[in-house]
This record gives sequence, C-alpha cells and structure tokens, in this order.
Amino acid sequence: MPADQSIAPSVTTELEAIAQLSIEFNLLKQPNEAMDLLTLSAQKLVLIQRLETMINEHHLAQFRPKAAVEPGSDAIIQQMFRQFFYKFLLVFGMFQDALGSYLFWNSLFLLIPYIIDPVLIALTVISTALSTVLYYAFQEMFLKEAFDLPSDDTDLGQRIQNDSTQLKTILSLNQVISNVIVMEDTDSTVYSAFLGLLEELNQDMRDKHAGMTAYTETTAQQILKIATVVFGALASIASSYFTVNLLMGIVAASLLSTPIGWSIVILTVVADLGYYYAMGVSSMVNLIHPDLEAHKTFKKDVREFNEMHPDDDDLKRYGSIKQHSFFKEEKPSSPALASDNCIASPENNAVI
Repeated sequence: MPADQSIAPSVTTELEAIAQLSIEFNLLKQPNEAMDLLTLSAQKLVLIQRLETMINEHHLAQFRPKAAVEPGSDAIIQQMFRQFFYKFLLVFGMFQDALGSYLFWNSLFLLIPYIIDPVLIALTVISTALSTVLYYAFQEMFLKEAFDLPSDDTDLGQRIQNDSTQLKTILSLNQVISNVIVMEDTDSTVYSAFLGLLEELNQDMRDKHAGMTAYTETTAQQILKIATVVFGALASIASSYFTVNLLMGIVAASLLSTPIGWSIVILTVVADLGYYYAMGVSSMVNLIHPDLEAHKTFKKDVREFNEMHPDDDDLKRYGSIKQHSFFKEEKPSSPALASDNCIASPENNAVI
C-alpha cells in the first residue's frame, strides 16, 4: 500500500520495519515441524532484540548502552589458565579420590567373612567407580564457580536461557513504551505500531506460561539418581562409622562400645549425612539434571510476569494518552478539558 505523502519518510521507514518484525514474529508462531524448539526460541530472541535496538537507536539514543569492549589478550590468557587449572584439579582430584576410595572399600569388604577374591575386587571396583562419580558431581560445579567458568548447557538449558532473555527484554520494553516513549516526541502512528507489536510479544509470553509443564525426567535418570544418592548416603555412613572407630581405637580405646562412644559415632554419622544431603545430593541432582534449577527459576519468573501482565490494558491506556496528547498538540484543548489530563505540558513544564 503506498505510503501517505503527509507522513515523513523516516516515519514510513520505521513503520515498515515494525510491520516486518510483526510479520516475522507471527510466522514463528505458526507450527513448523522442521524447526526445533531451540532454533525457534533463538530466532524469537533475535527479533525481540531487533525491536529493542530500533527503539534504543531511534528514540532513546541518549540511553543507548556503550558497546561491549572486546576482551584483550591478557583476558584470553587468564581464561586459558583458568581452564587449565580447572581440568588439572578435577582430573588430579578424581585420581586421588579414586585411590583413597579403593583402599577404603577394599578394607571395608575384607571384613566380610569368607569373601572370595573375585567378589572382593568386583565390589571394590564398583564402589570406587560410584564414589568417583559422586566426587565429580560435587567438585565439577564448585570448581567451575571458583574459576568463573561457564557451565556446559544442554539444548534445554540454552532454550531456557533464550526464553529468560526474551522475558527480561520484554519487561524492559514494557517499561520503555509505557513510561518513556509516551512522554517523548514520537509520532503517534509509530507509537501505536510499537504498542501493537509489544502486545503480540506479551501474549506470546503468556502463551508460553500457559504451555509450561513440570520438569520431566526419564526412567533411566530416576534410577541413576536414586542409586547414586542411596549409595552416597551408605558410603557416608560407612566412612563416618569406621573413621570414628579407628580414631577412638587410637586415642581412647576404652570408649569403644560404650554409651559415650556410640553417641560420638551416631552424632558424627548424622552430621556427615546432613552435610552430604546439603552438598552432595544437590550436586548429584545438578549433574543428572543440569537444567532443573534454570527451569524452576524461569517458570517462577514467567508466572510472575503473567500475574503482573494478565492483559495489555495498561499499554492500551498509555496508547490512548499518547493519541490524546497528539490531538492536543494539533488542537489545543480548553482549560476545562486540560484539567482532566495527567500528562506534562510542554508549554509550562507542569502537570496539567
């Protein structure tokens, strides 16, 4: 459709850009079996960021964020050293833990009467392997946090990250459209186009909230989680029991098998189990389900968004104010009518 000759070329160009964004976004909302969910979320994020860039460049240039500084050679070298020490400590720690676990489990299973060597070796190797898995689950997360290294994201994790960025950007655009541009000298047609596109983005986020389901895990993941958690608890009890008995046999052998001795053993076991539950279980669950916490956080955030923006009545109200403000600029209203409005007057810089 030919552009209205009364509209400035810059306004026409901006309206065309907004319309194009709307078309592309609605195409992404159509069922497309050839496109996976990760690609879909990434493309939606690109469109939303294009809208944000358009608003920043054309209407909020004074608030435009500074360009990110590319990391220098020193930062790249530091990152390489962090990666090296992370891998070194993880591998060396796992090797050291495996040796200690092998000696511990071998000594423990030797206490079983009439155990034969093949069974002893098999039990020791299996227990050592499971102990090493527990060590990896515990140390891998903390070492990455200590060296400020990013975690390895799965497809689900990347999709949740994209959706979270979408949500944050849409919240920011809601604030900008409602509280900033409404007071700027923006063409009313362009502002209405922004509102229409933003309503589409808000509705898409509400639809995302309605379609979210509980985090699911496979049967294999459930079995692995239960097996490792139970094994870790048994290993913690066995380690605490034999360590305390060994120390008491060296320091105070007379306390062995006495009420005081048993109290010390029980308290130590309970403390180790509490520590294991607080640290070890969460690490193991994070290893098996690396996206669980991110899923919970995003589900909470999108639920709060839905509660804050159940509809777009606020945006429509601001749109009405914007339209009325342009009507006022073209045809100044009477004092009686002006008293009913709550927008800033450019003439006297007061609220009228």
